[in-house]
Amino acid sequence: MRFRLKLQVDHNFGSILPLNYQLEVSRLIYDILTEDSYNFKKWLNYNDIPYKNHSPFFNFSNIIVVDRKIYGDRMLILSDTIELTISFLYSCCTEEFVYYAFENLIFKLGDAASKTRLKVVGIEKLFSPKFSNKMQFIARSPIVLRSYRNSRYVNFLSPVDTDYNELFAKNLIDKYQKYTDYPLEDHNIYTSIELLTEPKSKLLGINGQQRELVKGYLYRFTIEAPKELLEVGYKIGFGDKNHLGFGFCDILYATDKKLTPILDMNGEVASPLKKASAQLD
Repeated sequence: MRFRLKLQVDHNFGSILPLNYQLEVSRLIYDILTEDSYNFKKWLNYNDIPYKNHSPFFNFSNIIVVDRKIYGDRMLILSDTIELTISFLYSCCTEEFVYYAFENLIFKLGDAASKTRLKVVGIEKLFSPKFSNKMQFIARSPIVLRSYRNSRYVNFLSPVDTDYNELFAKNLIDKYQKYTDYPLEDHNIYTSIELLTEPKSKLLGINGQQRELVKGYLYRFTIEAPKELLEVGYKIGFGDKNHLGFGFCDILYATDKKLTPILDMNGEVASPLKKASAQLD
């Protein structure tokens, strides 16, 4: 379940944000959602989520700024409004929960060097797509995949690495089993990932003063897997570090240069993809 927030920029307060804002946005969303502990616990209970479960329960898009200028590691916002999409895996009472937490809210966003003040002036619930066993996605934020194999240090994998597809699928399976009550066996699941574009690497610094470097990739891809896994990837993100906004993807039905959404105005699939034969055994 996704919600697009329209945010009005208070230029009198400030118009500059850091380019690497992932940590600040993640903390802000979490703080807003959990500020009213009673409603937060009620929402957790509706969705059968243990209160002490610290697994991320949302993902978010890049901040969409139509008019801006870049100065070093800063972004000067020239637009009067900007947009941010938040995606949730759980749907029970989520719409009421989001509207209660965000409607007409005024908050500050940024780091110690620069901040802006924003007001939520619009909340749009986005249509939920229909999922099949074979779909095409475009990464709107970098997909991060980490490996510690044969090394004491973390390695950020490229989509062209030999074990990338295997770990990509395992990440999806692990995520599905963490968020549902239906365990899956790795050997019972057929998955296939095909790159549709050349991956573009992005190196981002997060975690405040510690400057943790995270490397991910932007690309389009076709994936064949049980639709339950693809739904989890779409809603909570593909790859690692989804709570920081990584792995946020949109669905495509075509792979040409014109990116056409899979949904029509009525929320129906405009051009259904042929279902693959991959099924759970």
